[in-house]
Amino acid sequence: MTDANIHIATRFNGPPGSANGGYICGCLAEHTGAACVETRLMAPPPLATDLPLRRDQDELFALHGERPVARARRAELPPITVPAAPTLAEARAAEQHFVGFTEHAFPGCYVCGPQRQDGLRLFPGWLDDRRAVACAWTPGNELGDGHGRVALPQLYAALDCPGSFALARDPGNWVVLGSFTVQVDEAPRLGEDHVILGWAEGRDGRKLFAGTAVFDPRGRCLAKAHAVWVQIPAGSR
Repeated sequence: MTDANIHIATRFNGPPGSANGGYICGCLAEHTGAACVETRLMAPPPLATDLPLRRDQDELFALHGERPVARARRAELPPITVPAAPTLAEARAAEQHFVGFTEHAFPGCYVCGPQRQDGLRLFPGWLDDRRAVACAWTPGNELGDGHGRVALPQLYAALDCPGSFALARDPGNWVVLGSFTVQVDEAPRLGEDHVILGWAEGRDGRKLFAGTAVFDPRGRCLAKAHAVWVQIPAGSR
């Protein structure tokens, strides 16, 4: 057991009553010190609760009682093909096609929930060529790490939800994050206009795979991720 814990404030929710998956993955990644981290969610992470951290060899676990809710470890990013970055204007135009405006499993999500005025308000919609979904992101000072860059939990959160809107889920199902591998080469600068991209990477039964990336104003890819999403029946969580 370490002497550290993580505590997810109530506002950083994904599904009602539990933490946004990307956000808690970023909280764990901060404690690994690695540029590329794979995190697996093992149970819905509770909010407003101290979650002690336990190290077991090369793995770091967040515990709720004696039960692990998430596990993180150093990793290598699985092979993904990152599409070319759209322009900022193209990303902003794509937001008009965000399906979550009319149908959203978790409309109160901190990252992509249209009901949230205090969230990241990332609304990725399909680009005209439908190769990916995209949105613009200008991170404000409240997302900072104290050094002019986006804090890791906020960056992971921003890389989480957009990928799910590029997936062709089966009718009557929602998707929830199962595992998340993120490689951060450079954290975004606060106050600059960025583009976030999400695209499908295939499927295996109930598991759907997505990639996401964030690009700076010059079109450089600063961070990218591979996510495993799991289908669950609508209303089961």
